[in-house]
Amino acid sequence: MNKLFENQTVIISGGLGDIGRATALEFAKHGANIALCDVRPASEGREFLEKLAQFKVQSDYSQVDVTDANAVRNWVMHVEDQLGVPGIIIANAATATFSGVIEITPEQWSQELRVNLDGAFYLTQSAITRLLHHGLPGRVVFIGSWAAHAVHTNIPAYCVSKAGIRM
Repeated sequence: MNKLFENQTVIISGGLGDIGRATALEFAKHGANIALCDVRPASEGREFLEKLAQFKVQSDYSQVDVTDANAVRNWVMHVEDQLGVPGIIIANAATATFSGVIEITPEQWSQELRVNLDGAFYLTQSAITRLLHHGLPGRVVFIGSWAAHAVHTNIPAYCVSKAGIRM
């Protein structure tokens, strides 16, 4: 297997979801060290970290609420200490509330925008700050969605947040 990303660290929010896991596996196959976070407890990440170990890469999982800027900043510092400065930043954490615009509560709307938009911003800002501090290059990947360019009446906050990510 090509070790294109050997000695590089990839940081992925929402790492235990389907997209996060698939992304982590692909980078691990190519030699990258993998740092994942999600809101799920650490016990739910252990089995997946064991799966990543088959690629002989380092990996780390942390339970992090991406709506908390300080928690995200602390996570990025933890990853730097454990695996090295993340040079590939993947803002993947997202949630979707299946409810029409009339039914969705203000709390659901706000929480969804906080996870999907604020979480992507906090991760990007924290990780880029560390790259600049070390004078290193890096790449940021925002995970978008088909829902960003068209109205879907049953997921209004998700559509708005993914349109924001697209911009």
